[in-house]
Amino acid sequence: MTDRRRPGMVARRHFEAMVFCYPAEELRTGDVAVLGSNEHGDWSAHLLPWEECQPKLAAFCEKVGLPDTPAGFVAHLKDAHLSAAAQLDAGYLDNADLVIDEGGVPTLKRRRGKGSDAEAGRLAAEIERRMPERSLLSVVARTAHWLSWYRRFGPASGSDPKIKDKLGRYSPTVFTGGINIGPYEAAKHVATAPRWTPTWRCSPGSSHAGCGKRYT
Repeated sequence: MTDRRRPGMVARRHFEAMVFCYPAEELRTGDVAVLGSNEHGDWSAHLLPWEECQPKLAAFCEKVGLPDTPAGFVAHLKDAHLSAAAQLDAGYLDNADLVIDEGGVPTLKRRRGKGSDAEAGRLAAEIERRMPERSLLSVVARTAHWLSWYRRFGPASGSDPKIKDKLGRYSPTVFTGGINIGPYEAAKHVATAPRWTPTWRCSPGSSHAGCGKRYT
């Protein structure tokens, strides 16, 4: 959750992902509820009524291995919990991953990987050989070369004939716009960034959706 590059600060994207993941899981399990959500649809209306379920209960319980009476079902759950607790107590001394402190709070240690074997290394090497690394910028440039889609673009100033290398200019601009980074970030991550500087330019009377990029 904390940003390694900025001690004491929270990583915003990780924090936002956690904030949304936890309520989603709690809503899925029914641990939390949204007030008024039942006004939009009653999930119980899609369930079979008890009158239709009761004749099928005995066959279902026999198929899944559960008692078909309330008392028998409760006794089955108690026995399962007691058996699991006894098995855990019997193997506690041999369990190096589980630690119970003096307050009775159990804690699982983080397990270390055993490392990859030779077979996994050969598989990774074969996958890398068959699937070489591709650069997204090179993919954009290749499609521009094959389809000449960059001819559809042009600066609002109308100085398109002054651009000598249109493919080399428009390809990085489309790439940086597609991944939503600006000129400053592009200069840090794209090797060809110092040779071009994209800036936003809108035609007079046009909306923000009609804005394009030009080179300065």
